[in-house]
Amino acid sequence: MPTNDSDTPALNRFFLQRVIEIASRGITAMRLTHGPAGTLFTFWLMWKEMKTITDELSRKHVYLLHFSSTATLYLLAFCLILPLSWYVLGSALLGLATGMALIALHMKYNVERKIKLANEVLNAIYNATVRSENKIDYYNYNSNGSIAVSVPEGRISYVRALPNGEICPPAIINRSEIVKFYYYDPGVATTKYYGCDLAIAQRVHNGNVRAEILRGQTRGLHIETSNLDTPKIIISLNSKEADHWRLILKELIDQNLEPVATPRHIP
Repeated sequence: MPTNDSDTPALNRFFLQRVIEIASRGITAMRLTHGPAGTLFTFWLMWKEMKTITDELSRKHVYLLHFSSTATLYLLAFCLILPLSWYVLGSALLGLATGMALIALHMKYNVERKIKLANEVLNAIYNATVRSENKIDYYNYNSNGSIAVSVPEGRISYVRALPNGEICPPAIINRSEIVKFYYYDPGVATTKYYGCDLAIAQRVHNGNVRAEILRGQTRGLHIETSNLDTPKIIISLNSKEADHWRLILKELIDQNLEPVATPRHIP
């Protein structure tokens, strides 16, 4: 899968500016959801400006998120392992080293497994995107799905990824079937709690995360069509990305869009 030169700086900027906020959402998401769907949603929260978890910075932040969400369990496990190892090995130092090593190995196994799963889903989305037409000129993809344009065919293809990781077959839309398109961001209303009751604080935080989930399901580029099988398409894009794709769709409909020699990721 080709890499985008802009991925790394965008990723750095995204994590450095919002790591505290995203970590908080990721922790709650891990608590609220379980299994493959929970794992994919947690990584979706971090993937708004990244394609694959391959560079060192992003891997470190995934480790940070995982540790933050399981720190209490790791502490309890360490408190159990330390005295047991001390008793068996007869050395406090060996017991300390054993406890730390077991926790580190468990963390590495779980994080690497999640990273592998996430990258497999992204690779599957990419492959489905570039193979959706005989020739793809422009495309964009993320953990929610993808959009691609074939200039010679005058069509767009839409690939949707389900929360369980299943990739739906590409939906093909002719340019004549596009009724209208626009960027939509519904915003989100959140609640702040300044009390000391931890149970209430957790419920408030969970409600805020659910509001963010609902926002994420509708924020992006909306394309309404006259295609009975796919009457509406929602592509998860930020406002800057949507500006590029609004122009692409306009030029496609006006038949002024130029083809390219190799598929080009936009932006």
